[in-house]
Amino acid sequence: MENLWKEQPKEINMKTIEHKECVDLVIIGSGHAGTCAAREAAQLGASVIVIEQQNEEKQFILGMGEIGHINSKWQESHGVPKVDIDEFVEDWQKRTGNRSNYRLIRKYAKNCGETFDWFIEPLTEEEKNQIHPMFTPQSPNFPITLNGFHAYSGTPNMGPTLQNKAVKASQRIAKEHGARFFFETKACQLIKEENRVSGVIDK
Repeated sequence: MENLWKEQPKEINMKTIEHKECVDLVIIGSGHAGTCAAREAAQLGASVIVIEQQNEEKQFILGMGEIGHINSKWQESHGVPKVDIDEFVEDWQKRTGNRSNYRLIRKYAKNCGETFDWFIEPLTEEEKNQIHPMFTPQSPNFPITLNGFHAYSGTPNMGPTLQNKAVKASQRIAKEHGARFFFETKACQLIKEENRVSGVIDK
């Protein structure tokens, strides 16, 4: 069967465009990644537009509230052991047959804990206390090392309700810093200049 997805999409007539905006950053999708990108960029002073095809009040945010990471202050406060970054990255490379991007994985390992603390920052202390670390303390039936591979306890479980509240709180902060969210808006086609994406047409 022919791979139809490789076909060039039909060009949209620019004369049908009703309104144009010029900003530093356009983000497509306001789930975890899009929302956090919007919040950070807006707080740093960038002009930001976020396009989301779902309804704002009824938005479904993917995930069950289990956010894997290492070495956050939240984990430390719950007695989760600190993880050696070199060991973690080596374990990851071993699991992936050394096919993953070492620099990217190391950057994740170095920054993911701080990022989680930043993500839950808008929650109240009462809400933060509802988050619990999984497999902590670690059970003897869940060994730290098995056949040369490591297992890391302490993944926070906040459940979908609290997870969604944290995402929506980040959307609010992004808006407070000037980010504009366009819900019930669909991205139809990217605009490219040579090999760089320079814009998006939405409806």
